[in-house]
Amino acid sequence: MRVSSFWKLFLAVLTFCLALPSFAADLTSSLADIEKQYQDGADMRQIEQSCLGLLKDYTAPEDAGRIYAEIPILFMTSYAGSKQSQRDVLPSASAISYCQKALGYPLDSAIAAKVYLVWGLTEEKSAPYGLSSDKDFSAAAARATSAYLNGLKYLADQGVPDVKPDVSSIGEMPSDPAARNDWAKQREAVYKTRNLVDTREFYLAQIRCLYRHLAYDATTLRAQAEGVIGKSSTVDKLIASLGKSR
Repeated sequence: MRVSSFWKLFLAVLTFCLALPSFAADLTSSLADIEKQYQDGADMRQIEQSCLGLLKDYTAPEDAGRIYAEIPILFMTSYAGSKQSQRDVLPSASAISYCQKALGYPLDSAIAAKVYLVWGLTEEKSAPYGLSSDKDFSAAAARATSAYLNGLKYLADQGVPDVKPDVSSIGEMPSDPAARNDWAKQREAVYKTRNLVDTREFYLAQIRCLYRHLAYDATTLRAQAEGVIGKSSTVDKLIASLGKSR
């Protein structure tokens, strides 16, 4: 399974997490303005400076984390869009550094999960399979695998279920206006959890894809995974699926 086959899912979950109202409304508007700058042709260095400029006005920890997260998320979006990739001038090391900074702050779980994903994809991008030496690819793949495993641990710590919750479980929108707010919150929570399950599947798929090209055996990968996550059903699921990758 090729990494490129996952861009549609990546962009779908990206759209969801960018829409989450987990930070100040004014910051939401400011970040929307920056995204508009990007769509209008600004390169990633301009986007980077615009985001960093917000830090002087938004000093709350959750706002700072969201600002740092915006830079690598848009960086990876630029890479995913072939027509825009020529404007991608932000070094991979810088994007990874912003992922690490963002994760040092309190983040909404959907944003944090996306940052781990972007971190892993950026590590992969730094030394693509078939376009890099075996040594460089193996090192980048090991770093990417570590990022995905840490993402899996984060989702496990958040209590993300093994199976997506059924949307029908929240029922139809109630006719009573007083009950609609609670219904809307339940609906948002269900879709958010479904998104997190999708993101976990993305982590697992990327690890399997990298495993296919590495001189790993299942025992080595299990030891690495359990070293990050511990013994869990997630690790068992990953190892059980490896036979499908070769």
